[in-house]
Amino acid sequence: MLGSCAIPAWREFTAAPHVGPHARYAVYAWDQGPEPDEKDIQWLATESAAAALDAKGPGEALCVVWESVRGEDLAGRLAVVYPSEENPQEPEKFNLTEVNRKLAKLGR
Repeated sequence: MLGSCAIPAWREFTAAPHVGPHARYAVYAWDQGPEPDEKDIQWLATESAAAALDAKGPGEALCVVWESVRGEDLAGRLAVVYPSEENPQEPEKFNLTEVNRKLAKLGR
């Protein structure tokens, strides 16, 4: 994360779209800000699962979802990163439609 000297730069990006969750987590990781909220955790989990899916395949993506998302079971955790028709996607919560489509296939 570039070290503590990058904190001022991370702070400048905390309100920026798409990079904001990463910036807020970096500031938190250096004990310079509050704990990320549930929305940020969901965003970061979705992006991490997408990266794992592309790099290492579905097994790794499922492991990331299992370890990163709160829930009773895998179906509940997948519902967080891939909302159902009853829980429509909110652009500020999820950033990649393609990621959501791929993650949905993993749950079937």
